[in-house]
Amino acid sequence: MTDGPILSVEALRTTFHTDRETVRAVDGVDFDVSPGRTLGIVGESGSGKSVTARTILGLVDDPGRVDPDGSVRYHDPEFVRRTAASHPDRVRWLDAESDETGSRSEADSRSGTGSASESAPDEGVDDRFVTVTDGHPDEGAGGIEAGWVDLVAAPQAVTEEARGSEIAMVFQDAASSLNPVYTVGNQIRELLRIHRGLDGEEARRTAATLLEDVGIPDPERRLDEYPHQFSGGMQQRAAIALALACDPAVLLCDEPTTGLDVTIQAQILDLLERLQRERELAVVFITHDMGVISRIADTVAVMYAGEIVERASAERLFGEPRHPYTEGLLESIPGLVADIDLLPTIDGSVPTPNEPATSCRFAPRCPEAMPECETVHPRHVPVGDDATSPRDETGDAASADRHTAACLLYPESLSRRARLAAHEAADASRAGDSGDLGESEDSDAPHVPLDRSPGKDDEDQP
Repeated sequence: MTDGPILSVEALRTTFHTDRETVRAVDGVDFDVSPGRTLGIVGESGSGKSVTARTILGLVDDPGRVDPDGSVRYHDPEFVRRTAASHPDRVRWLDAESDETGSRSEADSRSGTGSASESAPDEGVDDRFVTVTDGHPDEGAGGIEAGWVDLVAAPQAVTEEARGSEIAMVFQDAASSLNPVYTVGNQIRELLRIHRGLDGEEARRTAATLLEDVGIPDPERRLDEYPHQFSGGMQQRAAIALALACDPAVLLCDEPTTGLDVTIQAQILDLLERLQRERELAVVFITHDMGVISRIADTVAVMYAGEIVERASAERLFGEPRHPYTEGLLESIPGLVADIDLLPTIDGSVPTPNEPATSCRFAPRCPEAMPECETVHPRHVPVGDDATSPRDETGDAASADRHTAACLLYPESLSRRARLAAHEAADASRAGDSGDLGESEDSDAPHVPLDRSPGKDDEDQP
């Protein structure tokens, strides 16, 4: 198991092209999740949460398209070795001393593959999807110690191999994720046969153990029952057993407690927490329920109209929310605000992101919106204590759970004019311009530490 993140999502974009418009359901999403940790993704319906999870698993159907410039990096060393062994011509070896720009090691250069920039024009686009950051090229796949497989760039066969056996998903509606014409045991055994090569009595015993692990009583008898013979809570437990059948390292939970009563909801959350401890699972938990997030998440990403607008540790997010959207979500939770007759609400609804992000998408609903919010697209900025926290040699804040928000109200230490210049410069830099704040005519805007998300190949805007 890797010491760092097991899954890294970077610049992920998923669009749906229709006759009327192009919907940017996921628009530049970045996050990491590590073994034994839970990342909560929260936001209203229509924010792009479920599409993000389906994109990670390669389950986006037509007319959906995933931007090839984004990446879903899976870091499990054994999977990297296995994939490299089966696709040796599509492996990129990085020097231990190189940065993340894709510099090749000497041995890799001798292999004749070369870097993308060194390739002859007629060789086409670099199609390597396995990257080795620590390994011995002379030993081949067996010498790989660390790296990743990019599931966006990988062939469908590799994505299908990862789906279920490496990254599994618990869907929102357990009843619809279970096939009504097959017994629960049959469905679990099929997964065990396809992904783990188990059959016969061994597969049945393993299936019974899985049902027992998720708290289903009399598992041997339940194997022969159909989904409609299970209660709602039992169906959700069976769906979790299916997701765990192939012993994945990452579990994506898409609103797994929606539609369940409070008691059953608490039991499912207890079950997930126990399974995570026992299996060192990395969990991505998607929900619109801030109360659930406060209980189960270690870190939180707040999503709105296809973008993450704030991210922090759960403790910081609930104690010191910075983005106006996050503040609005928290104020709408019963019990977290003063004793009042009517809970505050956020006026309006989540817009359909059908245009490139050239402004703040929350601005039409934001109580603190400025005129510039309609013309400047905000970038993530360290906020709170992280605005002044020490940064490591890569430019990232020292804490992996650093608190950032994409809002023109920050950095708070700068004047309004300087803040706008900082965000505009970062936007220009992302678009391919120099974006050098040091050359800005605004004397109030020197060197602003805008966050560029962990794992990016480029450094923070100075």
